[in-house]
Amino acid sequence: MPFNGIDNLRDSRDKVSMKPWMFQEIKKCAQDPIYFIEHYVYINTLDHGFQLMKLYPYQKAAILRFMKYRFNINKWSRQVGKSTVVRAFILWYAVFHRRKTVMMLGNKLSLAKEQLQQFRETYLALPFWMQPGVTLWNKLSVEFTTKTRVLIAATTPDGVRGYSLNLLYLDEFAFLRPKMAGEFLAGVMPTITSGTTSRVIITSTPND
Repeated sequence: MPFNGIDNLRDSRDKVSMKPWMFQEIKKCAQDPIYFIEHYVYINTLDHGFQLMKLYPYQKAAILRFMKYRFNINKWSRQVGKSTVVRAFILWYAVFHRRKTVMMLGNKLSLAKEQLQQFRETYLALPFWMQPGVTLWNKLSVEFTTKTRVLIAATTPDGVRGYSLNLLYLDEFAFLRPKMAGEFLAGVMPTITSGTTSRVIITSTPND
């Protein structure tokens, strides 16, 4: 479960300047990812540029599944916002949880890097009083002052070796070669199943 959100402030001085309604907003967002996304997550769109995200009913349903089930597999058509909604959920998870490790994998490293870049843009668009502090940010990872970190890699057996993961996201998983997909799952599943709360989200367009 997410913590109350107050501990994600950069330091104790921030709490002095906080207004009561800010504390209430942080607590509300920490408990409700849909509210958080629709009120604070900005995304790039083709027609309207950088704007507040508006969730479609099927995206809300997906978020509720992410919350309820540890393992989620989603086969969606192109241009329906599959990566966007998962990335928004990961932003919520990273902002409002302490000491978690999140891994975002793409079938190509360039895809994973694009995911982290867009993650960075949505984080920077959050109100300053809602942002956890950042201790590390490079092309492959980000770590917050809450000790939660988000990492990226290509979807290979070596990409996750050595990590204890709380949330694993696999994008365009259907486009891995069958042998590689099998080797990857065989290597990563012991890490995931060793915990009782670790989660896996898989999304892909059809590969027919």
